[in-house]
Amino acid sequence: MRDWMLTGMAAVAGMGWAAAPAVAADTKPATTPAGRLVKLLDADGDGKIAEKEFKDGFAKVDSSGDGVLTQDELVKVLKEKPKTGNATGKTPSARLWELLDANADGAVKKDEYEMAFTKLDKDGDGSLTEEELKSAIAPAPKKKK
Repeated sequence: MRDWMLTGMAAVAGMGWAAAPAVAADTKPATTPAGRLVKLLDADGDGKIAEKEFKDGFAKVDSSGDGVLTQDELVKVLKEKPKTGNATGKTPSARLWELLDANADGAVKKDEYEMAFTKLDKDGDGSLTEEELKSAIAPAPKKKK
């Protein structure tokens, strides 16, 4: 017997039609810092970062492996180019850094990093979307005069 692949469906001789195996959904590169963070930390590929994925992702962000996250490591993960800040001069990584570095000592330990999840999860559903991350690291709205 021979199996034939026809337009995403597998025809098995004598057995009828059966759906072809699923293919990985999102293969296009993330284009925003928030999107790159989701792509890095979203272990199950559902487009969201669950709290466990976020916590387990510390090691992916801490490229030196020393247990302390630096702002340079965050910039590398977000793949920022020079001059990507807004009118205030704050880049997405600088705005995210302010949320992560709770005690403002210039270093983020794993417990600080893990506590940041609840600050970032604005809708409280237990996961982070690219939109939530974009909102968290977006510039503050300009005040009207």
